Amino acid sequence: MMVPGLLRLRDRFDAILFDLDGTLLNRSGQISRRTVRAVRAMAHHGFTVMICTGRSLVGTLPAYRELDLGGPVVTYNGHWIGVPGEDPWHVLRIPDNTIPCIEAAEQHAQFAFRHQDERKFTLLSSHPEHLRILSWYENTFATHDPSDLPSQSLMRVSLFTEGYELAETAWAAMNAESREALHREVFPLSLFPDYAGSSLVLCEVQRQSRGKAEALIYLHQVHGIPPLRTIAVGDHVNDISMLETAGYAVVPANAANEVRPLADLVIGHHDQDGIAQWIEAGAPLDPEVWLAS
Repeated sequence: MMVPGLLRLRDRFDAILFDLDGTLLNRSGQISRRTVRAVRAMAHHGFTVMICTGRSLVGTLPAYRELDLGGPVVTYNGHWIGVPGEDPWHVLRIPDNTIPCIEAAEQHAQFAFRHQDERKFTLLSSHPEHLRILSWYENTFATHDPSDLPSQSLMRVSLFTEGYELAETAWAAMNAESREALHREVFPLSLFPDYAGSSLVLCEVQRQSRGKAEALIYLHQVHGIPPLRTIAVGDHVNDISMLETAGYAVVPANAANEVRPLADLVIGHHDQDGIAQWIEAGAPLDPEVWLAS
């Protein structure tokens, strides 16, 4: 698909980073054919196009394959960067010496999942939503024996709690040194369409890092593309670091309140092909031009 406006945009920018959930994916968790064509048009016009997501690599692969872009992806909020099937360029794991403190935090959760490479391990509980979430994740292993859980080389620990107060209690159960070495993202599970009515809160714990801004470091070091020549597109708080670092920040109309002030441009809703509409119009950067298109 040829889009004349993209030729002009290419003079100013070399790369574009797309979040998945709430950005490329619609409410059903799918990428529309229209959006696929539009994103591929960016690559066709010479842009380096990368997915930057909080999902695991295995959870990212369906969208990666559908877009058929090739090249690297950014997963686990910037903690894994590389080409699927190859050794990664960048991996940042939870420090093994913090695992005992994380185990203390898990005691305050209804249940938890430990992510080790592409597998997720969980200690079975009686919580009514546990089995449902077990089937939601991919490559899972459930057990009644705590000794079956991995205790080293973890990418992430996902704590599911009934409300924010318990999530705070779980985080506070770790000592100050461990909290300093780690980072958490806390959000209601109801953000995901399949769990719109859930009362659970998800607290995702990973190693302290630059988050998705790691993608811009990769682009600069490997491809020689500086942040000022990169566009970032995202909707949630885990996108903030890349939106702040990129040369231009685009957010969809459904973006979280914390994200909207960072926007150089607000485009259409993710459930109404907002990305495709913007790209088909030539990806205008001037808000007045976009509103008039």
